[in-house]
Amino acid sequence: MAPGESGSGAPAETRAQARAGIRGWVTHNEAKLRQMSPQTILTGMTAAAFAPILVPMITTSVDSAAVQAALLTQFGGAGAGYLAAVVQQFADRQGERSETPTITEEKLRELLGEAFEDDLGGASSAKTRKAISDLLLGVNGVQALLQAATESDEDGLLSYLVRALSTDRSLLSAALGMLDSLRRIFSDIQSSQRDGDELPTRALHEIRLLRHELTRRSPVVADLEATPAAGSCHADGPRPYPGLAPFEERDAAWFFGRDDLIVELVNALDERVYGNTPLVVAGVSGAGKSSVLRAGLIPALEAGGLTETGSADWPMDVIRPDRCPLEQLSVRLSKLAGLISSDVRDQLMIDPARASMIVRQGLLSRDERQRRGIMATGNDPIRGIGGGSDGGQRRLILVVDQFEEVFTRCHDEEERRVFIDALCAIASGSRDEPPTGLVVIGLQIAFMEQCTAHPGLRPALARPVNVDTMTADEFRDAIELPASLAGLTVQAGLVPTMLGDLGAVESRTTPGQLTYDPGRLPLLATALLETWKARDGRELTIAAYQKAGGVRDALANLADDLLGGLNESERQTLRRLFVYHLIATVDFAEDARRHISREALLDDLPLEERKRADVLLDQLTSARLLTVDAGGVQIAHEALLRHWPALAGWLAEERDWRQEAQRVLE
Repeated sequence: MAPGESGSGAPAETRAQARAGIRGWVTHNEAKLRQMSPQTILTGMTAAAFAPILVPMITTSVDSAAVQAALLTQFGGAGAGYLAAVVQQFADRQGERSETPTITEEKLRELLGEAFEDDLGGASSAKTRKAISDLLLGVNGVQALLQAATESDEDGLLSYLVRALSTDRSLLSAALGMLDSLRRIFSDIQSSQRDGDELPTRALHEIRLLRHELTRRSPVVADLEATPAAGSCHADGPRPYPGLAPFEERDAAWFFGRDDLIVELVNALDERVYGNTPLVVAGVSGAGKSSVLRAGLIPALEAGGLTETGSADWPMDVIRPDRCPLEQLSVRLSKLAGLISSDVRDQLMIDPARASMIVRQGLLSRDERQRRGIMATGNDPIRGIGGGSDGGQRRLILVVDQFEEVFTRCHDEEERRVFIDALCAIASGSRDEPPTGLVVIGLQIAFMEQCTAHPGLRPALARPVNVDTMTADEFRDAIELPASLAGLTVQAGLVPTMLGDLGAVESRTTPGQLTYDPGRLPLLATALLETWKARDGRELTIAAYQKAGGVRDALANLADDLLGGLNESERQTLRRLFVYHLIATVDFAEDARRHISREALLDDLPLEERKRADVLLDQLTSARLLTVDAGGVQIAHEALLRHWPALAGWLAEERDWRQEAQRVLE
């Protein structure tokens, strides 16, 4: 059976005949296809598939009952009945003739296309679409279409055909069929490439990008209401933007504008399935690294973005180093391998290379682990733990977000070294001995130099994937598509106004390519959320954007509004929370956010201040100036430190004192 064949439906010979008809149609019309509408493509490929099958039947007999019986034998179901009805129309047009009509395949293809077009425009269009989709899927017609497109020299043909058909909601079943076909084609191409049969990078990237679009499109269409926008839902509709906080994995359906970068990351990670280095994802503060990793890369991997069979079910976890990175890693590995975290930490301190062996144990099948008497510990296992039948080819996917914390938060050089060496050991492998894990490191570019002090990271630092500036089209998608999903419209002119205030300048040589300071993106993100709050009905308007303060002032206005509603005692407590507890002083870099447990923060305060501080933390979180996770609280983004004048003033006034206090605390 050829790759992609369903193994059911029409006989193999008939399927082959239909697919040959579609491929011939694509070859004959490849220069015209991108000018065709989605409906014309659908009717044209269907007519091309079935004309060669129907010609012998029709030239043998005009008896529609005989033709219907033959079609039911070949295909069965409603699709065969629909085709028989179309043939009956053709027979009626022949009139009362005694001789058997003569018709060419080309003429029949033309007549079928006209009949399909007429029926799709009539009262029973939904039934017609369903019948046509069933017929095409029964002969693996979508696979034939895509294969012919990949073999064509016409640039962009594959993308156009997939997007043209999959944008029609009524073709959801066909779109899902396309997705399956793309997955099979992609696997075949990747396998042949690894065997030395090179595929142009452009074509491989195109296929992966299309696959990414389809995997994220179908859940949005089918189950939009089940996924709150940006982690929150309101009485008047879901919130389409997260504000200062990064997009999380739960927000994946609302995260737009970074598809090319996500596919680039999947490509880079796929190269490391048999590689020997972590993947470094670098960018300036504010560029959107956390959002890309959490709401972009992770969902793409969970959808099977990697070529390796079964990769969608590989265990996956996200950690951040915090003050004790080795402890963070030990806890996660202990859950994976069914060990005690303190024992894992002790083993890594003795030899960081043992991290790979610990992961290998965690990748054993559930039966094998039970046979060896390895029991899982803890109540929060890593996703995918113990699944699969063979740990030999599975990998742990470990994303280390905010990796710079190994320098800003961890002050134990030995722990830092062991943590980094353990990550490198997990990612180290070859074609013959694959690594036990794929390690992704999200890193601020400002800390690249510190990373070079660790030999294991140097090869990875030589081949990073950079989170660079977005194009004009990507910005438009990031702003307009979440609004559209939330049932909102965006006033014409709002996006250009925002980009102008961001300071984005279009390249003179590359249309659509923008130059701007990526560190200002959090200001735009805050302006979007505040514009949504101030919107006029169901439209995001320029007036609402200006009322919110625009890119320049929205963040400061939001923080000042909260500050202005406090009495003097509350203001002083808020100042102490930020200056002494939520912000860390770093000798070799700018001030940085500090992640701290709520309990530890409150315990550090005088008794009389704790109640006020507890209420203030809730207010800051509600305003999305703080984010909360299972480990504690932190400022939503370091942009608040740079762009809220009141906070910048507090920090400047007490910087010397804070540096001394920080040394004592740490």
